[in-house]
Amino acid sequence: MTNGVTHTVVQPQNSAAASQTSSILFSVGGALTLIIALILIVAWVSRRSGMLPVSGYRHTLKIIDSKSLGSRERVVVVEVEKQWLVLGVTSGQINHLHTLDAPSEEAELPQLVGRERFAQLLRSRLVRRSSE
Repeated sequence: MTNGVTHTVVQPQNSAAASQTSSILFSVGGALTLIIALILIVAWVSRRSGMLPVSGYRHTLKIIDSKSLGSRERVVVVEVEKQWLVLGVTSGQINHLHTLDAPSEEAELPQLVGRERFAQLLRSRLVRRSSE
């Protein structure tokens, strides 16, 4: 007994559009997640390798200059708390050679390049220190 009435099921035309939209959102979301993960991995590797400073780290140690004396020996001048430490560094140990007062201004340093600057600076500090 159908009484001459036909029933038709109407499916919305928007199901295909909704499927495409969800597919696009899924691919964009996946790409953004991948980019954020890549940024975090690069930051972690940079921090582990020392390319980025650790946050909250105070720079109390500064290498002023160094000079190689041989294949494994160096003389290094390090600034710590407004004092310069002259250190002898080898592959097996570090020896404290001398302590100098750090200059009050950068203008006080001679404007030489490389070895001459280091040699002249070290010589002038040692002469000044021994004459006091």
